[in-house]
Amino acid sequence: MKILPIGLCCLILVQASAVSHAFTLDSCAISCHSALTKLNLTHKPVVQVKCLECHKQVGNHPLGKKSMALVEPMPNLCFRCHKPFPQKKIVHSPVKKGTCTACHNAHGAPGRFLIDADNGQTRFCTGCHNAKLFSQKYVHPPVAEGKCTACHDPHQADFKSLLRDGVPKLCLDCHTEVMKKLGNAAVVHPPVKEGKCTGCHDPHSSPVRYLLKGTPEQFCTSCHKEIGKKVASSKVRHSPLDKAESCLACHSGHTSPVKSLLPVEGKDFCLRCHLKIAASLEGKKMVHGPIQRGKCTPCHDPHGSPYMKLLKGEYPEQLYVPFEKGKTTYNFCLKCHEKYLLSFPETTFYTKFRNGKENLHFFHVTNKKKGRTCRLCHEPHSSNGDHLLRVTGAEFGAWNIPLGFVPTPSGGTCSPGCHGTYSYDRGLKEKKP
Repeated sequence: MKILPIGLCCLILVQASAVSHAFTLDSCAISCHSALTKLNLTHKPVVQVKCLECHKQVGNHPLGKKSMALVEPMPNLCFRCHKPFPQKKIVHSPVKKGTCTACHNAHGAPGRFLIDADNGQTRFCTGCHNAKLFSQKYVHPPVAEGKCTACHDPHQADFKSLLRDGVPKLCLDCHTEVMKKLGNAAVVHPPVKEGKCTGCHDPHSSPVRYLLKGTPEQFCTSCHKEIGKKVASSKVRHSPLDKAESCLACHSGHTSPVKSLLPVEGKDFCLRCHLKIAASLEGKKMVHGPIQRGKCTPCHDPHGSPYMKLLKGEYPEQLYVPFEKGKTTYNFCLKCHEKYLLSFPETTFYTKFRNGKENLHFFHVTNKKKGRTCRLCHEPHSSNGDHLLRVTGAEFGAWNIPLGFVPTPSGGTCSPGCHGTYSYDRGLKEKKP
């Protein structure tokens, strides 16, 4: 029988004791890993002290480095208890790589599903995803609450970006008010009709209200390019465009009962803001033709214009501007009214405002010294006078110039503030008092 040295015998006994001790100990947590039992949420095998269901000894534990190993590589180890995922189109990168512990702590964690997210998932997810995309001024409520998995499946999905369902169904499951309007809407914004919610909205956060991907004017005109060009080059802009709501002050972003995504059609919508004009229309005998037809846009551009009052054509800004043949100064009015109204000094049919054959429109407007613009005598919207003639007179500083017009069967009498009383008759020569 061979006798070993005493020192070598002692080393063998210590190593044997260490190996035997590791496999017979009821709980690893009692001796060394007590911190694992104090985690907020603990993995079930840790709770049941079944360390060897996942770990195996491959060396002199705890004396040697890397003396423990997993009993099987991930993700197969996890699939011993957790069902394998059915194969779907889009797989989260850590899942594809089989690195479950990239997101889940194997022993325990502060947050549900063993993730380090005691204050919501957003901060946890931004460990990999760009945090700036989730922290702008306006934040989608699920993101703000840290509920990323309300919209996304953390493992795999059949929809882009690991969404739990397709867009727009996923969005409309929460935004039921939009869904309700879609059911009976006469007009639907094309992106909404095509189900492209994220074409306009950022699903995480945005510097702009409603989670829009840009300010309404900038963003809307990325599609509505012609309107964008017009607004950018306009001398006069519709005032809502300079407010925070911008385009959305007039237009709905989703659905509408009338065209152009307006809440109501025509002048009824415009008069919601233009209260002074609305009041001036009440009870009037004469109303300008376009307004009579319920329209403002034949004369005014609702977005922007190079001309005053958002007019769609050139019109004098000053009260006294003579008509000159070949110039476009009065073409805007003459587009609808008799185009030869100001062309001839004498006529028998281009106008009834004449003294015999003398064309009194020509006389007043083509006067090179003091050509009168239309609005000195006519109201642009409504009047109690025939032919929209002003009753109270045109604004002239703090004074209104009275017309003092009295009609007759074939003419009339004027007693304006700018000259004495004159009468005219289509069958007679002018008679001065």
